Amino acid sequence: MKLYPTIHSALPYGLPQYEIRGTQVYPTVNNARDTFGLPVFDRRGSHLYPTVHNQTHSYGLPALEVRGTQLYPTIHNQVETYGLPVFELR
Repeated sequence: MKLYPTIHSALPYGLPQYEIRGTQVYPTVNNARDTFGLPVFDRRGSHLYPTVHNQTHSYGLPALEVRGTQLYPTIHNQVETYGLPVFELR
């Protein structure tokens, strides 16, 4: 399953930026912001927590929340706009 940015995301629209493998989220080759090959988020329930490899979000605080097929930034996310869906699961 991959995460595609919406028009509200800080990442370019249209190409998959992340890939979910088990409980971890890895950047794809289209993602210029994060290091390819290292997990940047850890999925715990309906939240994505940044790993130590994530350079843009605060470690230990949930950055994204899964609601159906869309991901919304949490109040702890300082990169994307709160309240607007920033990724879509496909």
